[in-house]
Amino acid sequence: MIIPIARIEREATEAAKLYSDVNAACPYPFDSDAAHAFKAFFKTARNAALPTVPDLKGGRVWRKA
Repeated sequence: MIIPIARIEREATEAAKLYSDVNAACPYPFDSDAAHAFKAFFKTARNAALPTVPDLKGGRVWRKA
């Protein structure tokens, strides 16, 4: 079965709002191409949602983990 990448991205982005653990969020078989894509989109969405904290010494911006 072929799953459109846009669908996987949409599902992963929505799941990132509800779950902190990608393994609990991913609806695809663990080692499938769809799961790998889901995990990448999920990670991107989770990282984008994290607040940033400025580093006053070096002027860099770090993401809270």
